[in-house]
Amino acid sequence: MDRLVFNCNQNQKHGLGHFFRCLNLARHLRKINKFKISFIGYFSSFSTSVLINERFSFTNLQSQKNLLASLGKFDYAIIDRYDIDQIFLDELVNLKKTKSIFIDDFNYLDFSNQNLVINFRIGVENYKYDSKLKAIGENFFIFKPELIQVRENYKFREKVKNVLFFGSATDKYNSTFNDLPIFLLNNFRDIEVTHLTNKPLSSKNTRYHPKKFQFSIEKYLNKSDVIFNGGGLIKYEAAFCGIPSATLSTTNEQHDDTLNLENKEVLYNLGNQKIIDKKGVQNRAIEFIKDVSTRKRLHNKGIELFTVKSINNLIEKINEI
Repeated sequence: MDRLVFNCNQNQKHGLGHFFRCLNLARHLRKINKFKISFIGYFSSFSTSVLINERFSFTNLQSQKNLLASLGKFDYAIIDRYDIDQIFLDELVNLKKTKSIFIDDFNYLDFSNQNLVINFRIGVENYKYDSKLKAIGENFFIFKPELIQVRENYKFREKVKNVLFFGSATDKYNSTFNDLPIFLLNNFRDIEVTHLTNKPLSSKNTRYHPKKFQFSIEKYLNKSDVIFNGGGLIKYEAAFCGIPSATLSTTNEQHDDTLNLENKEVLYNLGNQKIIDKKGVQNRAIEFIKDVSTRKRLHNKGIELFTVKSINNLIEKINEI
């Protein structure tokens, strides 16, 4: 059995997206019983608890100094980090035993000496990767295994009753996003709002339901008619499940990505929180809930664009290495 390690971080400086897509892929790979899987990275107490619960071995490594030596002990290394530079990539080539796989977003680096690059973002078909193998586009989307059932169970409803708010990185500074739950409750008397957050809003409204963030998000997706999100991985997950979603991007890079998904008609774009006015976001949020035809189109396009075969497509690429 080959030894495979995921290298990603999840802590106060690094969000959940990289960690979750590594964890999702690890859980799929475990099913084929080909790899002995480990994690190396700088992990928070939350991600540490998830790894323990999922029974994955891990090394909590805060320093970059010993990272290459640690990766060199494995047959495969799957790396998903924004803080990797070209020097690191070039040094990784010296690990003759280790086959390197990168989950990338922006194509900023030279991957020509790497075995495989994965980029499942929408609108990246024209990216010119020089890696030995490529898995590019939504046909290689890494989804959580439980989302297949959510996708099969979701039924589009013209009348919105259950609204989910989720943005793991928005608690820090996106007040426009965080004020939306109460705003919508004040404007729609018959909706219920579930807010996944570790910093619940101060509200006595009985239709506001704050829930502490947890890994088993699918139990909330199952009950949601629509999702409001802050621009991370959840917008892809919503589209995969066919759940209409509205995105207020937290960063400029996320907004560029959101524009690509908007062009494919798989989400509703609320704008970039760095530049758009609060009133404009609120008006668009109301329009999103009221516009049945738009939400129906988002549902249909998401199911049409994403495929449950994407993981099998990706495993086939890994097996080619």
